[in-house]
Amino acid sequence: MSNMLNKSNKGQVEVSFNWIYVLVAGTLILLFFVGLSVKQKTISEENMGIEVVRVMGNILTGAGAAEKTKNFIDISGLSEFTLYFACEDTIGEYGIEGRAAKMEEAITPIFSPQRIQSSKLITWSLPYQLPFKIIDMLYVTAPNIRYYVFGQNEFVEEMEEEMGVSGPSATGTSGSFGNLELLNDQADYMAINPQKNYAVRIVDVMGTLIPSAPIPDELKAWDDAKVTAVVILDNTLDFYQKSGSSWRKLNAQAIPLISVDTVNGEAKKRNSAKFAAVFSDDPDIYLCNMKKAWNRGDFVVQLYQKKAEELERYFSATDAGGVCYHAYAATSSYGADKNYPLSLETLRGALQSCLVGECRDGDQFKTVLDNLEQLNEDMNLECIPLY
Repeated sequence: MSNMLNKSNKGQVEVSFNWIYVLVAGTLILLFFVGLSVKQKTISEENMGIEVVRVMGNILTGAGAAEKTKNFIDISGLSEFTLYFACEDTIGEYGIEGRAAKMEEAITPIFSPQRIQSSKLITWSLPYQLPFKIIDMLYVTAPNIRYYVFGQNEFVEEMEEEMGVSGPSATGTSGSFGNLELLNDQADYMAINPQKNYAVRIVDVMGTLIPSAPIPDELKAWDDAKVTAVVILDNTLDFYQKSGSSWRKLNAQAIPLISVDTVNGEAKKRNSAKFAAVFSDDPDIYLCNMKKAWNRGDFVVQLYQKKAEELERYFSATDAGGVCYHAYAATSSYGADKNYPLSLETLRGALQSCLVGECRDGDQFKTVLDNLEQLNEDMNLECIPLY
């Protein structure tokens, strides 16, 4: 009897052990196949991310090459993704948030919100001129990013023409964005209703609304990062972001606006540096992309300095001592307002100051730009203009 009980107990132990073995082995096999499935899914997602970023690169490259052209691009296949845009040490970067795939851009300044999630993308480019063309600036936004503008001046009129006021009183040129709304007073501001838009940006060209006005009721529950503002005055910019029920300033000091609205009293249309501040919602990213333009500007000025040297040699043989010669002579006794080398050197010095974070204000740039523009007009009448 005892032997039979021992055998029975031994059998039960063996059966239990076999079941445990089967359970463990089955679990390991299941985990193996689950692991393969997850790995395959991860690889597929990574490959898709790489392809999406490649497509984005093609879109932005094409948009940047078409000066003053607006593009309305259907990206409904990417609408579930959040696109991000960043810039550090004059190297721009964009890609899909949360994915490893990304693209770097070291040349073209790209001004956009930090994040976009939409079924459509809007791109536009404008030349940056100081006063000759330096580079094309690329702007990226989306129809579901709403721009509210407070104040009235020539720049706001340009925004109306290019971006287009939405609603019953819609305005704008053919191909305008249709995502801009004008605010006539603080009551309009407090009544802002973003509806189903992805983000909201307030543009204050008077400096009397932001940051003193509280956050509108309809925006208080919104994610702080999706509600931003910029104050654009004649020569300075200030960037803000929602912080609960009030505004938080993002830049410690006012950012100089290195661009001019007028040259020699005549209005220059489409101030590209101002539009850049409208579309970029972060001061560091704005400055990072502006430094790309200033880097390019330093290079372009050097090219014009070489051209001026060649024209100096030409006029030393054909107009020695004349007005044309003195306009290009590095040793001329003429002032900067009548001499290219002096004006170009001043402009290059100002650009280099900006590149090391010691940017001069717009008024100081305006003087040298006025000098170059007037001198070029004079040379066009009597001699050979530089540009």
